[in-house]
Amino acid sequence: MKKIDCLVERPANLAIAFAIFMMALGMSVIGVTLLPVIGLMMAVPIFALSGFFAFSPKSKECSL
Repeated sequence: MKKIDCLVERPANLAIAFAIFMMALGMSVIGVTLLPVIGLMMAVPIFALSGFFAFSPKSKECSL
């Protein structure tokens, strides 16, 4: 893996996590106002997915 790929990996994961978090936040707002049960049930896994991307470990090639 190229060194530049390792420099971009962490900010890319955080950007994806931020985008997914904003989608989950929007889903929870829609869930509270329009469809409380269904909207919140869909928002909780999306919040978990954003946490996964935010705290995901670096790849083995970049951890050296």
